Amino acid sequence: MATKPAPFVHQLLRMLKHEPEDVVAWGPDDHSLEIRDRTRFVQAVLPRYFRHTRFNSFQRQLNYYGFQRVKGLPKATTRYWHAHFEKGRVGAMSLIQRIPPSRALTTQAIERPLMPSAEQPVACWTASPEKATPAAANDASLQRLLAPLLYGSDVAVDLPAPSPSWLDHIFADAGSSTSIGFETVLI
Repeated sequence: MATKPAPFVHQLLRMLKHEPEDVVAWGPDDHSLEIRDRTRFVQAVLPRYFRHTRFNSFQRQLNYYGFQRVKGLPKATTRYWHAHFEKGRVGAMSLIQRIPPSRALTTQAIERPLMPSAEQPVACWTASPEKATPAAANDASLQRLLAPLLYGSDVAVDLPAPSPSWLDHIFADAGSSTSIGFETVLI
């Protein structure tokens, strides 16, 4: 038996099915929601499906569910993409789950380009986030290592010199079979 999509995702599907395409529609990739007339969307569409008429609240919900804003579009158009949000595949949409607010804040800052370039590196976390410690996120050496991946190789990051034991706190409580790191993949 297939699992139903989350209520928010179900409302998005209803909206895309019943509202005029000149206001809100599927994006050309069939993995995105495209808002084509923001004024009419806020005034007429949002109140029919949600208990508010604030576009910022709607955007926040999209971010909480892992949708990414697509940049590089005309100013009048706003598009949000999600890997599991695919036209005609309701079963896959059950994989779209609400992200806790602290993790959603990092997701909303990421904007998805229309098309990645061939040389654009993609950082892939190769261990579960539960194994990472808050100290790891604040470690200057780790920040120095990740800066080229996060900000591009042209950005100079002024951080203290790395210490020899900069990864000790990550592996302190982990078993010997744990592997934590990043991998750069060219797409």
